Amino acid sequence: MNFKFTFKHMKTSDPLRAYAEEKIMAKVGKFVSKPIEAHVTFSVDNLENKVHLSLHGGDGFDVQADQISMDMYASVDLLVDKLGVQLKKQKEKLKDHKQSGLWQAVAPKPSEEFNGETSDLASVRVREDELDASEVIALERARQHRAAAPV
Repeated sequence: MNFKFTFKHMKTSDPLRAYAEEKIMAKVGKFVSKPIEAHVTFSVDNLENKVHLSLHGGDGFDVQADQISMDMYASVDLLVDKLGVQLKKQKEKLKDHKQSGLWQAVAPKPSEEFNGETSDLASVRVREDELDASEVIALERARQHRAAAPV
């Protein structure tokens, strides 16, 4: 993970830098597997301590977050909490996107025929509360049929 720190209207603080790096790395490490670049800006405006984070990653992450409070360390903690929520939401979006594509590739088309049977998407439904073996067999036949069909 690559960090860049900027301090505006305040002196550079190594303990603050180390604290922010530790907190951000602990939170981001759970969600990302590829290299990430983080730019953290600390600034003081009147009595407000502001922290801005811009995060760019290879997993498709592009997150920006701001936090303002009376204490710089509290701002970092609140920013990391906000960052965790944003990363979780973005990770779920990516995961859901991949899952929907998988089911589209496996599910048979409404007009598709194989082994003398006609399958309809409405009859092939997969739910956690009721799962019928005939539905699993139909999905597997459709998958094998698509794998065997020339492109």
